[in-house]
Amino acid sequence: MASETLVTLTNSTLVAAQAALDRANAAEAEAQSQVDAITAPFGVVDLQREYEQVDNQVKDLERRSPR
Repeated sequence: MASETLVTLTNSTLVAAQAALDRANAAEAEAQSQVDAITAPFGVVDLQREYEQVDNQVKDLERRSPR
């Protein structure tokens, strides 16, 4: 019974953590789109940010792909 309780608590914590991460990612994406709206007309390119975006996309695809 203690094992089942621990599994339930762990799963609940995982779900809550994933939801918080999803909210944070959405907030970051919204903030970035606002920055892009300001900087795009000036042709500003942040190479570090571009690299990080591509790197994050690759990591996301790796996480989603079956092994």
